[in-house]
Amino acid sequence: MNTLQRLFPCVTALATFLSPAAAQSTTIPLDPRATFLLYDYSYDSAMPPVILPLSTLGAAPGQWLRIQSSGAFSMGGQVDTQHRLLAVFSSSNALQPGYFTQRVLGALPAGPALTTGPTYWAEPTDIPQDFLASLTGHADYVLVPVPAGATHLFLGTFDSHYADNSDPNGDWTAVVTVVPTPPLPGTGENIELRVGVDAPAAALPSQHTATAGSTITVETRCPLDRIGGSLWLLVGDVLPASSPVVAALPSVWMSSTFVVIDVGVWPTTVGSAATFSLGVPAGLQGNAVVFQSAAFTPQARNGSYQATIAHRVLLQ
Repeated sequence: MNTLQRLFPCVTALATFLSPAAAQSTTIPLDPRATFLLYDYSYDSAMPPVILPLSTLGAAPGQWLRIQSSGAFSMGGQVDTQHRLLAVFSSSNALQPGYFTQRVLGALPAGPALTTGPTYWAEPTDIPQDFLASLTGHADYVLVPVPAGATHLFLGTFDSHYADNSDPNGDWTAVVTVVPTPPLPGTGENIELRVGVDAPAAALPSQHTATAGSTITVETRCPLDRIGGSLWLLVGDVLPASSPVVAALPSVWMSSTFVVIDVGVWPTTVGSAATFSLGVPAGLQGNAVVFQSAAFTPQARNGSYQATIAHRVLLQ
C-alpha cells in the first residue's frame, strides 16, 4: 500500500472548491531613508514611510496580499544590494514624530514578526505589530492576510541610521498584489507550503486537481528563514470531496485522524526546504487530500504555532 492509500483511511472534513479571482498589483516607489520606527530624531534625518489606504490597493480585511520588494538600495554608502522591507497594518493613517517608539498609533499585528534592533545611539525601536516583507539574502516577498480593522498599510525599512542610505539607480520599489483569498488560510507568517500536480510546487493557488497516475509534489519552505531550530511537521488528511473542512484550531485544517508525513527540527541553513512526492493511484476519484505544514515557535503571533495555507487536491 503506497503513502496516498495509507492517507485515505484518515478521512474527516474539507473546504469548498473555489475559483481564483484576478490579481490586482500596485507598484510603489520607496525611499531607503523611510521608516515608521523610532530613529535618532536629533542626529538622523529619516524620511516618513509610505502610507497606503487599503482601498487604493483594492484590499480589505480578510483578503490576502503578496508584498514584494523590487530593486535594491545602498546602506551607509555600501553596494546597492539591500532589500530590507518592513511593513505594518494600521486602523488609521496616524503617524507620530520619530522620537516616539510607537509611531503608528493604530498598528495591528500581522505577518512574520521581526524584532528590530536599537538605533546608533542605543534607542529601542521594536514594536510588536510590524512584519518583515523582504530581507537581503532571503526571500523578497511575503504572503500575508489583512487583519480585522485595518484601513492602511505602512511601508519602510529598518536600520540603526537612515541618513546615509541611498538608491543610486532609483529602482527600490514595493509591489503589492491582492491575491485570491485561500479557502483554507494559514496564519500568514514564516512558514510556507507549496504544492504542484505534475508541475513545480507553488504557494498559490492552493486548490488543485489530480488524476490517477499524477505526481503530487509537496514542499515546505521558510522563505525568510526565521524558524530555524523550531519543531515543524507536515500533515495530510483525506476525505470525500463533498465533505466540508472544519478548522480544528484557528488556521489549522486537520482533524484528529490526520497523518504525519514529515516531522523534525527545521534547519538553520538559509534556503532549506523539505520535499515530499507521491503518485496518485487509480480508483480514488471523488476524494480529496489536504496538506498543511506548521512550526511551533515562540515567534508565532498566537504564541504557539505558525501554520501554512492548507492545500487541497481534488482527485478526479
